[in-house]
Amino acid sequence: MAAKQISNEQNYCLLEGSPSDPRLLHSDPSDSILVYPAHLADGYRQEIQLQDNLSLAIVNYEITGQVSPVMRKKRAYIKFEFPVAQKAAQKATQKTAKGDSQYSNFIPNVAGREVLEGYVGKRVFEVEVVFKRSAMATYFQAYVDRMSVRSQQIIKKIFPFLPQYELHRSYKSADTLGKLTTEVTLKDGYPSGNLLWEYLLPEDLYAETLDLHYASRSLITLQMKKIIDQILACPYKGPIRRAYLEKKALELVALRLDAVIRPQLSAVDLQYTYQAAAILRHTLNNPQTIEALARQTSTNRFKLHRSFHTVYGTTPYGYLRDVRFIQARRLLVTSELPVEKVAAAVGYRSRNHFAKAFRQQMGLNPKTFQLRSRQISAV
Repeated sequence: MAAKQISNEQNYCLLEGSPSDPRLLHSDPSDSILVYPAHLADGYRQEIQLQDNLSLAIVNYEITGQVSPVMRKKRAYIKFEFPVAQKAAQKATQKTAKGDSQYSNFIPNVAGREVLEGYVGKRVFEVEVVFKRSAMATYFQAYVDRMSVRSQQIIKKIFPFLPQYELHRSYKSADTLGKLTTEVTLKDGYPSGNLLWEYLLPEDLYAETLDLHYASRSLITLQMKKIIDQILACPYKGPIRRAYLEKKALELVALRLDAVIRPQLSAVDLQYTYQAAAILRHTLNNPQTIEALARQTSTNRFKLHRSFHTVYGTTPYGYLRDVRFIQARRLLVTSELPVEKVAAAVGYRSRNHFAKAFRQQMGLNPKTFQLRSRQISAV
């Protein structure tokens, strides 16, 4: 299927649907049903308003056209995403769900815009709990308070680079991050959505934000799966349904917050892990072997592997792969470098190998991503 170019938010306009849509697992006339335009995806977004600042969404769609990146304007929000387990997805859709349904993601969107990225055949089936305005501030702070000291330090370093936001913070003390107290809006003249960080942050700090990616996800527990199933199979109607779903949504988020566990490692173990990660970020072109990395950080291969799994949920080479990807993305978005030079800059000796690795992450070629990113940033 030929790619359909989409370069502005008007082209990403979900259409009004009906609560009687047979694809819905349950519905109420008060639900907001949005369906994806045919050129973009096949599916729907069912939004259930629970409180003024709290909503629940059941999202189920399969991308039918190459759509990366596509922008749409939204109010700022905090979102907890819970992908539905593959067996449940197959039962609801009669298709195989692609993607990792093991991890829940915490997504703070302070830009007020979002970018949809995907590839033909990608299926998304998930439950989302979305907080706005004052509730957004509360749950942002609740999540950050549970993060590691390292992640909190990175967030603190990011704040000075956000002068273009109308960002209001109140600090409870000099030791805390403070919390968002009002809606955040984006002033004119800056790139949009998820592309924002590539432009705003210095290269070293941008690479460090990879740690926040790891910190924002958590394995979905059996308790979470049980509540997700209860939400999808809600048997009630009217006000009782809304009260039931509100209770379940808050229970689900409470479990998700409890799942944010700081790495249980000694200060020495954390120090050599962070030191090794920093070395990998600065040696993309000529990374060291694991043995050499362990020697340089005064540990051994076994301990380094174990500490990386504890802190990041991946191996040192997995971390290297991820940092190469985000740095390649940054260069594709912000520079005029051709793809082969971007590949070389992040340590790939073969343009083809780089393109294959990038497609696995993004679902499209790096050159296509580069061209579309420039279309978005020009909007």
